[in-house]
Amino acid sequence: MKEIKLISEYYYPEEPSTGYYIKGIAEGLAKDTNLTVIYTSSNASSIIREQEAGLKKIIVPSINIDKNKLLPRLYRLLVLSIRLLSRYLKEHRKGETVICVTNPAFIVPLIALYKRWNKKFKLVFLVHDVFPENLVASGIVKRTNILYKLILRIYNSSYSKADSIVTCGRDMRELFIKKTGAGDNSPTIEYIPNWGDINSITPIENYKDLIRKEYKLQNKLTFQFAGNIGRLQGIPNILESLKSIDYKDIAFVFYGKGACLDDILEANDSRVIYGGSFDKEESQKYLNLCDISVVCLQKGMTGLGVPSKTYSNLAAGKPILYVGEPEDEIAQVIAKEEIGYVCDLNEPGSIKRGINWFYSLDDYSYNLLSKNSREVAEKLFSQEKVIDQYCSFIKSN
Repeated sequence: MKEIKLISEYYYPEEPSTGYYIKGIAEGLAKDTNLTVIYTSSNASSIIREQEAGLKKIIVPSINIDKNKLLPRLYRLLVLSIRLLSRYLKEHRKGETVICVTNPAFIVPLIALYKRWNKKFKLVFLVHDVFPENLVASGIVKRTNILYKLILRIYNSSYSKADSIVTCGRDMRELFIKKTGAGDNSPTIEYIPNWGDINSITPIENYKDLIRKEYKLQNKLTFQFAGNIGRLQGIPNILESLKSIDYKDIAFVFYGKGACLDDILEANDSRVIYGGSFDKEESQKYLNLCDISVVCLQKGMTGLGVPSKTYSNLAAGKPILYVGEPEDEIAQVIAKEEIGYVCDLNEPGSIKRGINWFYSLDDYSYNLLSKNSREVAEKLFSQEKVIDQYCSFIKSN
């Protein structure tokens, strides 16, 4: 039986986004392999060993520090990376496959350095966040910064040491082909998407009445954003576009937390509503409260991230208003499967046109979009289908 080590900063339920997918992948692969997952937890004060769902778990203590300040955050990433790598080295077995998630960021060059010295194992990078490019996208550094250019070269070289790289977006795959080259010795780069929970999240029309009564939204077209309200989501782009739209019978409802929450709270527009936040277990209810789901990324994020909440929105049968760039993974899905509208941030007025497009839909066209959304979730983005892709990929590499 194939020996696999999976290294990750996050694991569900402590981290409900990336950690949720890592847990699903680990449990799926463990059915046909001897898998050990090594991850961090703030609840661990020392190394913890557990056995669960057919896999072994080694839990490494995390470090509690302010993640919103740059220097403490970098220190935290370094400490976690060293702890995870140190634990892995003690568990290392010759000939095994190591799946290393790109969180924490500094684990990438550290394990690549070890791979350069010891080639008797297969290294697979599982990409969820792309460092250091995400520093540019978030405005922390400029692309012309000399230190950034040096770090970029180090990371490109580190990614190139892998045998394989798995990305969750086709745009991300194209980026990594450029980062690692296309030579005979370059890593195999595979696209495997994330998934939506199509069993727990299903379309339920009656839930819309709940939000309509609570916020007095009867007879209003309701758009909903649910997720991280951060700088990379580009929420201000939507709020600014609303100023040029005269419709009174629409509403934008936001759920979540993040750095741009104040932009929503201070919007001074009765059509903009903040509903707080909800737990993942409540997704069935809250994702069914709207007519249209809003998914967005800031300009310049192509290849750097995929909003995984999209797949849960599709499971709820919601058409998507996507704000980003046409090369983005979600934009590609929408265009190919005809499940919504893509607002190209490179074109002035595109968000307004997208809102107008949904506003002008008749019932038949809307219902067809909703039906398509659910069918796409079942056809392409179910957990079962995605895990099968992971199992096939690991078996053949």
